[in-house]
Amino acid sequence: MLVNYIVKTYAPVWFVIKRYQSVKYGPKHIFKVVQTTRYLPDDIKKIIDPVIQRSAFFCHPENMLLAMIVDEREHIRELGYRRVLRAKTEIPKGKSVRNFVTPLINFDATDYTE
Repeated sequence: MLVNYIVKTYAPVWFVIKRYQSVKYGPKHIFKVVQTTRYLPDDIKKIIDPVIQRSAFFCHPENMLLAMIVDEREHIRELGYRRVLRAKTEIPKGKSVRNFVTPLINFDATDYTE
């Protein structure tokens, strides 16, 4: 099982991260990890999914918007741009510094933008 995980998940993701090291690819890397772990048995996913969830800082909205704005697909860039403009018009609820909370991951997503 460990060899299977290394060959099908760890190594491919490691090489993708080494090739595309910029912060703008962070959400795509998390999505790649989620995608490659979906083949695992349910008992293993119960162990791995919470670890991925705890480490999903690149799924924070700011990082998602950055990835969307530089995406190669035009409609995703446009969607990211519209979301940034909408966020600029919203008034912050508090006057203190916002906590950086790890967002929940949609493990059934078909694209990193979901």
